[in-house]
Amino acid sequence: NIFLLLQVGAIVAGKPDHGIFGYAELTKCLTQGPHLGVHRGDVAVCTAAVSDFKVKNYNEEKIKKEGLEDFNLELEKNIDILSFIASQNINRPRLVIGFAAETKNIIENAQKKIQNKHCDWIVANNVADKSIGFNSDYNEIFLISKNKEVEKFNKTTKSEIAKKLSNKILHALIQ
Repeated sequence: NIFLLLQVGAIVAGKPDHGIFGYAELTKCLTQGPHLGVHRGDVAVCTAAVSDFKVKNYNEEKIKKEGLEDFNLELEKNIDILSFIASQNINRPRLVIGFAAETKNIIENAQKKIQNKHCDWIVANNVADKSIGFNSDYNEIFLISKNKEVEKFNKTTKSEIAKKLSNKILHALIQ
């Protein structure tokens, strides 16, 4: 049996019919306490970074503009969830997959990302091409493995790409 855990942040299209569904409001919640849970799964698919940066001095209360001549927000790096999951020793899923939305040098940049983040696969696409990716029902991707194998999925519907990726994941898990 393959175990499904869907761990999500603030944007949720709907709950899955099978497996466990986890919701975390803050990035740090995805790496702490009861939300972590990914160690129970066979595969982790990290489709997008929550945010690379967060406000350093977060305040629960509204910041009033009265008395402020100028105002600066100080940012700090946020937790990199893909790197966190892929770097686990004991609780690491068998297969960790990340995504790379690139505008140039797609394969080269994705290969760097796979090394830096210690994941098994990267799904890379060209977001500079307006006919695919964001705001389109179509995509064209490259599936890149940590062994530097590259497989191109030609332009097709996102649903078809999802089916092909799901089959690749299942095949990798049953080997």
